[in-house]
Amino acid sequence: MRLLRLISPLLLLVLLTAGCKQDTSAPLLDFISNGTALTADRTATAADTFEVRVFAEARDKGPGLRRLTVTTQERFYRNPVQPKFQDSLPLVYFDTVFTQPTPPRNFLLINRFGAGTNAGRQEWKYTVTDVDGNKATRGYRITVQPADSVNPLHTYSVRLQAPRRSGSRAILAAERGFVLPAYAAYNPGPDLQLSYLRWADLVYVPTATGPVLAAPSASAALSSSVLRVNSWPLRRATELGASTVTSGEFNAINTASALSTAVAASTLRAGAAVPVGKDKAVAFRTADGNEGLLYITDVGTTAPVDLIMTIKIRR
Repeated sequence: MRLLRLISPLLLLVLLTAGCKQDTSAPLLDFISNGTALTADRTATAADTFEVRVFAEARDKGPGLRRLTVTTQERFYRNPVQPKFQDSLPLVYFDTVFTQPTPPRNFLLINRFGAGTNAGRQEWKYTVTDVDGNKATRGYRITVQPADSVNPLHTYSVRLQAPRRSGSRAILAAERGFVLPAYAAYNPGPDLQLSYLRWADLVYVPTATGPVLAAPSASAALSSSVLRVNSWPLRRATELGASTVTSGEFNAINTASALSTAVAASTLRAGAAVPVGKDKAVAFRTADGNEGLLYITDVGTTAPVDLIMTIKIRR
């Protein structure tokens, strides 16, 4: 009995020590800050721009890194019982497999993105996998609280960047109010239901004569080597056409019926491409039948110019 009393505390100490032992098999993954980069949950206003710096590193004497995946899962507060207002599973935002057979020991990804413009939340997750299959995951939540979340029209402003590089946000998911980088369409995975290609309504295509907004299914969209539209397994046939509405007329559209009237006044074609510039408007209808209107309020100063636009779309 006396021996048992001596062993019991020792056994408890061993168990506690084992319970506190850290997992040293998974690679290291963390968010790092330069003073402004996002490292934790944040409440934002619509289309706020963020930068995230995620650093991955293999463990000492551990295997090299094999893969980095970024996913998002959105839930809008407008009507959460409808499937289009909530993602049942995360969508693939970024997915890359590192060069083999000499995998890197570390990796830094700088992700610059604009928050969604619908009232709701976005769950972001970053997962790094090493050559042996060990994983580490970090994440954060962006909560968006726009002032007009109950309005029948979803009105928001975004900057659409010219597709200079893979990180250029040149793809518009109009209904979600989310601008996507070119690389969000590079590796959609085998299940297109989990791909942002399902939401890519318009792409920005620079041309020799100026900027063009095109449906992903438009032949003009194929000319951008950065967007790689020719490799997309799903290219939405958005209908679009030039609109003659003025800035004042655009600002006066506040109801679904007024928006429908403005769209009906334009000639829309599936898979079209429309030249645009400052103070130009484009009417469109998504592949799901949702009507919208956008107005170019300003352009950048360096060619190919960025496009600053306001969008009105039925919720």
